[in-house]
Amino acid sequence: MPLLIGLTTTACFGPIPHGGGSGGGVTLQFVGAQPDGYFDKAIAAFEKANPGIKVKYVSNPASQLSQVLQARLGGKDSSIDAFTADEPKIPSMADRGFLLPLDDLKDEAGKQVSAEAVRATTFDNKLYALPLWTSTALLYYNKDLLKKAGIADPAKATDQRLSWEQLTADAKKAQAGGAQYGFAFEQPGRYYQLEPLIRSAGGGTGLSGAKNLTPAIQDRGWKKALTFYQGLFKKGITPKGIQYTQLPSLFANGKIAYFLANTPSIAIFQKNPKLKFGVAPSPTFAGGKPATPTDSWALAVSPYSRHQAEARKFISFLSLNEAGAALSGQDIARIPANKHAYAAWSQLIDAAGPELAGTSKLIADELSRTAVKRPSSIGYTDFESVVNKMIDNIGNGGDVNGSLTDGQSQLVNTLGRFGT
Repeated sequence: MPLLIGLTTTACFGPIPHGGGSGGGVTLQFVGAQPDGYFDKAIAAFEKANPGIKVKYVSNPASQLSQVLQARLGGKDSSIDAFTADEPKIPSMADRGFLLPLDDLKDEAGKQVSAEAVRATTFDNKLYALPLWTSTALLYYNKDLLKKAGIADPAKATDQRLSWEQLTADAKKAQAGGAQYGFAFEQPGRYYQLEPLIRSAGGGTGLSGAKNLTPAIQDRGWKKALTFYQGLFKKGITPKGIQYTQLPSLFANGKIAYFLANTPSIAIFQKNPKLKFGVAPSPTFAGGKPATPTDSWALAVSPYSRHQAEARKFISFLSLNEAGAALSGQDIARIPANKHAYAAWSQLIDAAGPELAGTSKLIADELSRTAVKRPSSIGYTDFESVVNKMIDNIGNGGDVNGSLTDGQSQLVNTLGRFGT
């Protein structure tokens, strides 16, 4: 595994000393949204460096983790010690008292991870979590389907990215040439992936005001983007009624010509040796500003944990230690927020196959130039819930203007309880 060559548990952050807090013989419960076994290598390395501390990982589906944490932390459950936190939900969790402040780690975090990642885990000028990963979306395309339809491969350079208008035309042409579907989003109906579409169309984040508690989803950008989004389904370009978890495999099996997705899907693509795919930048609307999604999971400590010192050591190892951060990912699936681990990860993804050569530069360009963060608000969790349901309704044929009006009304009522 090239990423780990030359790395030791003393890299960058230094050795993790034994002891502290409540002493040895501690077992931490670490709750996350990744599958069982995902953190095994990182946990084993941490336990080896800290023989008095054991870590038990408890997996929950990503779609259920927020509810699980809210129920358990809301009940001041002391059995949870550390957990993964979705970065845009950190303000809401901090406001509810679910996160242990980590301000004394802010300087070290600033040295080991990007300033943007530190901002994503900061609320009211306090650090509440340590960045673990970051993310972006790439446009994957099926080389054989495009060749069959007489379509040139899209350029990898960010200054030559496709427009959504051109992509739509090419997607229809690919279908005429034999593709079952012309284009698909990896996460249809989710604000995370649709926010860049809205921002590229000239829309805002959907929240405004000093505390981002004022809904604003009826501007021209929202209408343009969601009308376009609905059109992809109406025209049969984009698959409808298929679970999002099945879409990467649909692309891997040669059914989709263009697929907008995160890096973890690459592992699914590479399981099919017959698939010839390429990588290009995310599209943008003609005349619009390019925009891509970002942020990911961070690591937090429960304020109700009886082993806070040990839990802080553990999440520091996974985030701020170069070796720990490298081990916390799965090959090329996750983009490390740790700057030193990212440098090694870049070499790994570029060498993972001829179709991926130069992908690290493309990702670095998107992260530094086009990434748009979801709004920081104590009401974000409620906002996302309303907006995701609204987007789903629009994708299923609901009237765009009527859906936006209803969504705005729901958000006014829902966010009004937070005050301004």
